[in-house]
Amino acid sequence: MSKHYRKENDCLNCGKVVEGKFCSNCGQENIEIKEPFWTFVSHGVGHYFHYDSKFKKTLRPFLTKPGQLTKDHMEGRRASHIPPISLYLFITLVYFLCAPVFNKKRVAVPVDAVYDSRTNKMIPISESEARIFEGKDTIYSIFKNDDLAVQREKIAKLDSLIKTETSDKQRRIAEKTLETYQKLNIVASDTSITSYRIRQSKLNESDRDAGLNKFWKERKINYREKTGHNFDKAAFKDKYFPKLLFILMPLFAFFLMLNFRRNKKLYMEHLIYTIHLFSFAFFSLFVSEFLQYLTPPSIDEYIGSIAFVILVWYTYRSVRTVYQRSRWATVRKLFSISVLFLVSLTMTYILGMALILGIA
Repeated sequence: MSKHYRKENDCLNCGKVVEGKFCSNCGQENIEIKEPFWTFVSHGVGHYFHYDSKFKKTLRPFLTKPGQLTKDHMEGRRASHIPPISLYLFITLVYFLCAPVFNKKRVAVPVDAVYDSRTNKMIPISESEARIFEGKDTIYSIFKNDDLAVQREKIAKLDSLIKTETSDKQRRIAEKTLETYQKLNIVASDTSITSYRIRQSKLNESDRDAGLNKFWKERKINYREKTGHNFDKAAFKDKYFPKLLFILMPLFAFFLMLNFRRNKKLYMEHLIYTIHLFSFAFFSLFVSEFLQYLTPPSIDEYIGSIAFVILVWYTYRSVRTVYQRSRWATVRKLFSISVLFLVSLTMTYILGMALILGIA
């Protein structure tokens, strides 16, 4: 559908003189403002496909030519590609929206069991329940607010069950249940930092928490006092880690600048490369988890392994393209990059934990 341009040459947006179809000052198109419904729709669709075309031009080198987007950006070829931060935000938004769905894919099939103190038997639970059982708050549905006498009784029953159980698998489950039960009831008894310190003072010196272990436990107790629930690593990952990536990426880019200082690139160039690399990492993670969602659990490990190999290959190729190193020099750099990433991730994780547990 053809556009209807105004005969007047004054821009309705900024008032400047328009020479041609677009204002040279603000960029607004000089079209009639009173347009039929279908014209309005066609303009909207046209703008969408214009962006879609830009997306396709970005996606092709992003997937098939590792490092080319970064190289083009550094050399000034930017108009036909989506800006790096926009690409990253789009991919991570899709991933974090879909991740909860992917994590709930498994059918509830009894695969394990837990100890039921009411019947002194192991009861079957589903795989999803088994994941919840590992340190989640729902464990209190079985072991909630037990006083000391009840704790001792249940521990004695579990000990007896461990000694008499003939199945190795069931015995290991009972041992894990006992370990988790003891841990949860100890944590539940530490209702405040004061009660935690009193309990610690009653232990033998060799059994007391010390150093960072003591520091983090006191922070977690403080967190529970103020928020009303336990600090959950899984919730930390889902809720806070996406935000912490904005610390991780600049930190990793800084380490890259030190590692590739011979290239004499500006810090922003290393950051652009980092954004593109992280974007592909999330894209591969999305595809991997999507395929795992569609396929039987028995091949999950194969899909994950293939995704990891692809990511390693992508990193290798992108380093060669962006930093112009030889094959063997690039292979050597891959090891240093892996170490730098782990250092950056550890520093970011500790900083995030400190901020959340300290502020809460």
